[in-house]
Amino acid sequence: MDEKEFKEQLLLAGASEEQIAKVDFEKMESIFDKANSIEDLCKVLKENYPDFNEAEFKKAIVENEKADGEALDLSDADLESVAGGSVGSWLNKNKAWLIPVAAFAAAGIGYGVYKYKQNKLMAKAEKLYPENKGEITKVLTHHGKIVGVEVKSDPIYLD
Repeated sequence: MDEKEFKEQLLLAGASEEQIAKVDFEKMESIFDKANSIEDLCKVLKENYPDFNEAEFKKAIVENEKADGEALDLSDADLESVAGGSVGSWLNKNKAWLIPVAAFAAAGIGYGVYKYKQNKLMAKAEKLYPENKGEITKVLTHHGKIVGVEVKSDPIYLD
């Protein structure tokens, strides 16, 4: 994902141009490339972005992993076992969705993290239920897995 796509994602999630201007995307990617752990990543993000909301960022990671059907404890040891390798490799493999989430948190956009997660869940639901694309109003989940959707219905008029 390039900088333009990141900015589009932030705008879709409700970020203002002013909030987006606070985020240096090249720097953000560099921070991710150098991170060896979630704690290290959060520390460096806080140093570079004073508005970084660590709690929202970690919550988004947990929620995403639940949506993907994986249990996740944010300790580095547990993350390594889930990732099947080092935390650094897990961060690198997942940075396509992690960087926008970190950008939301860095810009102090708590709702943006929620909205990004909701958009991602909706996109997964539309892939699972392509016949309902554009008509899904709610995604039904159970233990982090999509089990169904609610779709728009036409109103019924009674005489």
